[in-house]
Order: sequence, then structure tokens, then C-alpha cells
Amino acid sequence: MDCFEHDIAEMKSDTLCRLGRKVEIACGMLGGEEQFHTRLSHMIERVEHDLTMNLKRKKRRQLMCVLERLKKKSAESAEKIRLIKQAKTKAINDYKAQREILGLTDHTFINGFLKNL
Repeated sequence: MDCFEHDIAEMKSDTLCRLGRKVEIACGMLGGEEQFHTRLSHMIERVEHDLTMNLKRKKRRQLMCVLERLKKKSAESAEKIRLIKQAKTKAINDYKAQREILGLTDHTFINGFLKNL
């Protein structure tokens, strides 16, 4: 019977470990995507600033095409950030639910850990 309880405890810890890893991965992806979105925003600002200068028609047309592509990428990045935030929230809630199933109802450690990420 002792071996059976040990196997159950090991499965529970594996589940918590897997859910915790999902939270960490989501946090890492969110940080990377937010940095990418910030870089895109700065690029858009530079291109818009360049468009205000007196440019030849060909150069202006090229910059307009570049600006259009950058805005499209920025919109896609914002959508991706929204989806990653939803996935992160879902992973955190799953992790907390699994802890509650195991009888661990104090989530202050998790909330403090997530603030540092």
C-alpha cells in the first residue's frame, strides 16, 4: 500500500510541475511578444516621422508600403499578446485548481511568484 501512495504522490507532483511549467512558458512568451510589439511601435513611429519630411514620390510610396506592413504586423502582435494573456490566465487558474484539489488553498506564494515574473 505504501508503494501505491508513493505513486499517487508522484503523479500529483508531476501534474503540478507540468502546470507550473506551462505558466512559466506563457510568461516567457508574453515578455518576448511584448518586446517585439514595442520594437514594432518604435519602427512605425520612425517611418511615420520619415513620411513627414519632403521626399520624392518613389521613396514616399515605398515608405507607405513599409508602414502598411508594419501596422499589419503590429495588429497581429497585439492579437497574439491577447491570446497569450488568456492562455497564461487559464494556466494559472488550472494550477490553482489543481492545488485546491490537493488541499493546498493558500495561493499567496503563487501570487507573489507571478508578480516577480
